[in-house]
Amino acid sequence: MFEYGDSEDYNFTPTDASKLASLFGTSALQSPNETDLTYTPPKQPVTDQKDVQNDAKSPKPQSTKVLIVKVVGLWKLEEQTYKSLGKHGLGVICSADLKSQELIAYKSKDAVVLRAKINDKFIFTLQKDGFSSFNDNTARSWLVKFEANDQLEFSKKLQSYGAKVVDSNKESAVISPNTPGDKPDLLPKPQNLGVGDQESDSSEKRANILNRITKLGQQTVLRSVSTASDASDHEETAKSRKHRKPKKTPLEKHKIKEELQAQQDDKRAPLTTELAVNNLVQIPANYPLMVHQPDMSNYLLTQNMELKQILSTINTKLDIIGGPKEERDNNALVSKVKALELKSDNLQATADFYKQKYEELEIKYLELIKKDNKIDDNKDSIADLEGQISALNIQLSVANEGLNELQKQSDEYERSLIKLKEYESTIEQQKSKIAELEEFRDQNKDLIGNKEAINSLNNMVSDLNQRLKFYEDELSKSVLEKQQFNLKQEHVVYNVSNLIKMAMNNMYQGILANFNEDVSYSYYEIKNPVAEHMKGATLKLIEDISSKVFDKKSQ
Repeated sequence: MFEYGDSEDYNFTPTDASKLASLFGTSALQSPNETDLTYTPPKQPVTDQKDVQNDAKSPKPQSTKVLIVKVVGLWKLEEQTYKSLGKHGLGVICSADLKSQELIAYKSKDAVVLRAKINDKFIFTLQKDGFSSFNDNTARSWLVKFEANDQLEFSKKLQSYGAKVVDSNKESAVISPNTPGDKPDLLPKPQNLGVGDQESDSSEKRANILNRITKLGQQTVLRSVSTASDASDHEETAKSRKHRKPKKTPLEKHKIKEELQAQQDDKRAPLTTELAVNNLVQIPANYPLMVHQPDMSNYLLTQNMELKQILSTINTKLDIIGGPKEERDNNALVSKVKALELKSDNLQATADFYKQKYEELEIKYLELIKKDNKIDDNKDSIADLEGQISALNIQLSVANEGLNELQKQSDEYERSLIKLKEYESTIEQQKSKIAELEEFRDQNKDLIGNKEAINSLNNMVSDLNQRLKFYEDELSKSVLEKQQFNLKQEHVVYNVSNLIKMAMNNMYQGILANFNEDVSYSYYEIKNPVAEHMKGATLKLIEDISSKVFDKKSQ
């Protein structure tokens, strides 16, 4: 059912000094896990001047960038049969503005096999053993096999760009949060043809392998046309159908497969660390036919011919494997030398890239140094202004202390006024008592006979009169002092406000005199005059306050 190419597994060899990004554009988004390949495009033929002008008028193609690249085994669905295409590169590219992404598979730098736009309608189905399936822009079905953990990494990258990733191994599929679409039918998954890792040059074992493969290639026909010569084959087939338990691989066969695999591994070494792949193509096994396929009996006659062709191919490869070991070692060394040359080119390209980055950073560093010098100059002027502001703050603190003292004195005067009011109330009470005593004296003139009582009352009245006069004098003095204090305080506030207004007006007039309305000035041309006038106005204000306000206050 699956067709397998003769040597396509080993044809995926990147050329020297090639760059993967050349397939998709001039600039590549490189990551630490991806290979940096360089590519020099071939020289274009010289065109006429008219063609050059027409090309200049036509829009230039948009450059693309590489996001991720993996080496995979690729199968194509043709006439309901998966055909193996060997090892290919599978990558995700995007436009320079990162607005559109595309999935591609390529055989070499000039051979792109498929393209598929990545959007919310693109579905990438995950299957077991590293297999995945999807459809391209032409609705053709493709099957790929990843190595190690490449499948998970690649699917996460697709999901991050809006594709739907469906995991057929789980009950609930993992789909990106986009508009839901129709889920495609899961494609059948090919299986590996496992081999071992040991060597053997025994011709007897090779004969056993060919004998077993020959038995597999014998023609199988329907029961109605079977002959006596193949009756044993039908009996073996019936027995194999009855016993469905998996049989263990014979030890001898397993060893032979391991020896074949070891010989093939010696012949084919991985080209680069990033493009390292399994040396054998994953040959898909036969799966049940799909619904629209014809009956299996239609393929029985052609199957024998296909197996014979595969037998001849395997025989040729066994002859190559059985050859001298020096030739295999030379092939391995040649591939390793190519890998080292490619890696050297990659390192040189990376070094040039980082050298350019270093030069750009050095230019930015020099610009930052210039900006730092300007900032230092601004810091010096700011420090001078801060010193002036601190001096003003000291003067203001002194003025605030004087105002606090005046406030304390006013509080004391208010408390004395309260006491005077209390004294006035006591005086009024004493006056009322004196009036009562005088009235009592008038009413009891006849009863006045005791001179001592009269004298004591007179002394008391005189004493009260003296105290009343003293309190009245104190009250008048406190009222006068309060009026004088209020006048002084108002005068001080008025003088300070006038001095501040005059200083601000002079500073404003001086600043306006240095500029013209029709001329534009830079920051430094504005800063220096403003700073000078602010400094002069500040010093003048300090001198006026200290000379006209505080000196008068001390006097």
